[in-house]
Amino acid sequence: MKLVVDANIIYAGIVARGFTLKLLLDPKLELFAPEYLFSELYGETREICRKTRLSEDEIGEVIEIM
Repeated sequence: MKLVVDANIIYAGIVARGFTLKLLLDPKLELFAPEYLFSELYGETREICRKTRLSEDEIGEVIEIM
């Protein structure tokens, strides 16, 4: 299945680490997003780290997987 996502969906998936993240990491889905989405997420890395208590490297890995 093809799915279009934006930064808010990815951000929510990483922070909440619930059903949304499971969907985003589902290999049956083909995700599409604007190119600048990654810049937005990397710009919010510190805030995501604060909310999730993950390291910047861990956040980077999650973003790269997506």
